[in-house]
Amino acid sequence: MKSFFWRFIRSRRVHHSILAVAWLVLLTAIILTAAGCYETDVETISASSAVSVYGLPGTYNKEKGGTMIISAVPLSNDYRFRDVGKDNKASTGCIRAVPLQGNIYIVQAKYDDDPVYYLGFYQFIYDSSGAHYKPMEPTASEKGLDQLAKQYGVTIDWDTLDFVPSLKGSAGNIMAFLRAHASLPFAPAK
Repeated sequence: MKSFFWRFIRSRRVHHSILAVAWLVLLTAIILTAAGCYETDVETISASSAVSVYGLPGTYNKEKGGTMIISAVPLSNDYRFRDVGKDNKASTGCIRAVPLQGNIYIVQAKYDDDPVYYLGFYQFIYDSSGAHYKPMEPTASEKGLDQLAKQYGVTIDWDTLDFVPSLKGSAGNIMAFLRAHASLPFAPAK
């Protein structure tokens, strides 16, 4: 009887461990959702609307390890990136940006091996230590963002499998919705 009891206790520990890991995954997902990033299936920032961002090309150290290397594409306002994780695995893609407010830009990133476009808000800072970028997020509630999106014929799916809210609508409507974020207060993404 004692062995059954101890197996039961051990299985409960495993069960609790699995729940703890699931809770951490959920918490991470909530944090990512609140980071002011969206995804869409349509190219939102066209080559003709993208702008050149002074000082953007360079190598950036990421907070959690690894680097982001950004280089300009000649004769365009496109940028290529090489995202190298702390495990030394790299992903590449293209970045386009348009100004939103002050030194905050709407940035569209598309990984070479992914059909999805990621849209976020970034602040580009130039100081004595060089160029830095910081992800920014609007401090509006989901309900407020839903109402704003509706004004521009865009819907937000908050319940995606990868926990990044998905935008549905035409490229022009999505761009209008993103530009409307200029009226919202921003804070550094958590």
